[in-house]
Amino acid sequence: MKRQVAIFYIIIALLVGLTAGFVLRSALPPVIGDASVRRAISQEANVPVMSNSNFYLLDVAEEAVSAIRRKDYAALADYVSPTEGLTVTPFSTVNPDTDIVLTADALRDAADSSDSYVWGTTPGRGDPIKQTISEFFSGFLWETDYSAARQIGIDTVLYIGNAQENVADIYSDCHFVDFYVPGKDSENQDWSSLKLVLRWDETANKWYLVGIVHSEWTP
Repeated sequence: MKRQVAIFYIIIALLVGLTAGFVLRSALPPVIGDASVRRAISQEANVPVMSNSNFYLLDVAEEAVSAIRRKDYAALADYVSPTEGLTVTPFSTVNPDTDIVLTADALRDAADSSDSYVWGTTPGRGDPIKQTISEFFSGFLWETDYSAARQIGIDTVLYIGNAQENVADIYSDCHFVDFYVPGKDSENQDWSSLKLVLRWDETANKWYLVGIVHSEWTP
């Protein structure tokens, strides 16, 4: 009899714990998630990622990175804010006065457009980086496969080189996901990262991509 009573109370405690965990998780904003857990979930078949999940921010960032990898700029445009556009920073330090701002329509037309932009200048030499959207995104921006990055930071810059990292200051009302790929040489001079900045839109009930910050070793 005592054993049956003990088992009964154990079952009640488990049910209470599971219910409390579900309520707490549902109450979390769609912002912060653990990258290792999210990546494990993404490998399972047919696992939905709901809008009230704390993994949703990372899920949107990974989908946007996948669109860049596939050179599917029309798909990427679907994540871009229709009011703010997408600010593209070529080297770590965000400069709202000089960084190129792309509209969603410009991205949708990128595959067929021959329009060139001066995205910035090369460090040290100061040569203008003049390329089309597709050339810049597929070449300069995508110097490594960020979709396979093993280190992902949320609202955290994973590696700081010799350039100012001001993404958190400029986008103080946003969240960002840092896809960091360490270098292969002993001095880590071939490291690079891609930071995707997202802002939550309550009216649209979705995350919008408002910034991309590319970082790499600079002299």
